[in-house]
Order: sequence, then C-alpha cells, then structure tokens
Amino acid sequence: MNTVTFTTVLGVTGLLLSLVGLILGPYFVWRRALAERAMVRAFAALLQRHQSQGMEQEKSAAAALQAEVDAGTMEAEAMVDLAEQATERLAEPDRILVLRALKQPSAQGRKAYVSKLIRQARMVGAG
Repeated sequence: MNTVTFTTVLGVTGLLLSLVGLILGPYFVWRRALAERAMVRAFAALLQRHQSQGMEQEKSAAAALQAEVDAGTMEAEAMVDLAEQATERLAEPDRILVLRALKQPSAQGRKAYVSKLIRQARMVGAG
C-alpha cells in the first residue's frame, strides 16, 4: 500500500510541475517580447541621439551599424557594449531579460541578437 501511495504522489507531483511549466512558459515568452520591444525603443532613441549629434552625416547611425554588422567589421563585444548602453533605460526586470540574451555564451548568437535589435530599431526610427 505504501508503494502505491508513493507512486501516486510522484505521479501527481510530476503532473503539477508540468502544469506549472505549461502555464509559466507562455508568460515568460510574453514578458521577453515586451522587454525586447522596450529595448528596441531605447536602442532607437540611443541611435537617434547619436545621429543628432552628427556621428553620421550621409547615413543614419543605425544603417552604419547594420553595415558594420553585415560586413563583419564590428566586433561582437562592441555591439554588445552599445546595446548594453540602451538597456540602462529599461526597468530592472526587462533589463535582466535582455541582458541574458546579450550575454549568451555564443559570440555568433550575441551578434545575431544585436543585429536583430539594430534592424528593429531602424524600423522604429524610420516609422
């Protein structure tokens, strides 16, 4: 009888943990999407501020950054540093979510993430 009870408790515990994961999974995806939208707005504002200070005469700052990213001339760490400046405007929970993506172990992943942020910031800045 003890074995049946223990097995039942383990089964119910597994079911409850699965349900918690099922409920919290979409919530965290939604929170990260909100954090990324806030990051893109902050990044666009940072790029516009740089552009208004005359950093780029013939091109927008975002276009210049994207060209460097596409050409492979901008180091991943330099891109991450620039993106981290934009995170200073975010609320702490959003900042943590974005910084996790910016500090991922893969240099290629960091570069792809910052490139995505730059593209989205360009769309926000143009719109």
